[in-house]
Order: sequence, then structure tokens, then C-alpha cells
Amino acid sequence: MSVYEADALKITAEADHHGLTVCFLGKSDRRHPATVLTPWFEDLMPLLSNQRVHVDFRSFEYMNSSSFMPIFQFLQEAAQTATEVRVSYDQSKDWQRLSFSSLSTLASGWKNFQIEAQ
Repeated sequence: MSVYEADALKITAEADHHGLTVCFLGKSDRRHPATVLTPWFEDLMPLLSNQRVHVDFRSFEYMNSSSFMPIFQFLQEAAQTATEVRVSYDQSKDWQRLSFSSLSTLASGWKNFQIEAQ
């Protein structure tokens, strides 16, 4: 298992027989989150190669607008590296519904990528 933890944000990556699950928990509210998130995502990328990846945002409480781009870039690279990327989010959280509807539009051309509202 790989874990990133700083401030109020925790991200876990755990492999099992279904593939790799990446869970976002807590809040991402740093002013410049890319400086810490991007290196962790880059270290995680080799684990995604030829894997089915589930990225779970349902327990993610908040992300500021500065956090969207590094997370978007991670998902874009994951879609290029993994065999399949499935994103799930909590549609009862307004900010998640808005963010992931935008992501769905941006990612419409990614062939092995799907977003699920739960």
C-alpha cells in the first residue's frame, strides 16, 4: 500500500486481485497543491501500468480550485497508463457533482475511462 498524507488530505493506493484502488479522503486546500501532489502521483504511476484502476472520491470532503488541475492530470496520465480507469464520486455533494460533470466533459475522448455517480 502507498499512502500520501499531509494537512487534512490522505490518499491511499492499494492493490488487490481486482486491480488498484486509489482513495481520496479529507480535504485538499493547499494554495499550491501540485508541488506536493504531482511528485506522489508520478511515483504512483508505475503501479498503474496494465492495471484496472478505481479512483474513489466518495470520501473526499473538499478540494479547492487549485487542486483540480493536478488531480485532472493524474487521471489523464492514469488513463494513458492503465488498462481501465473508473472514477466514483458522491453525487449528493454539490462540489463533487459540479467538478465531476466538468471532468466528464474534459475526458469524453478517453477510451478506457468512466465516471460513476454514486
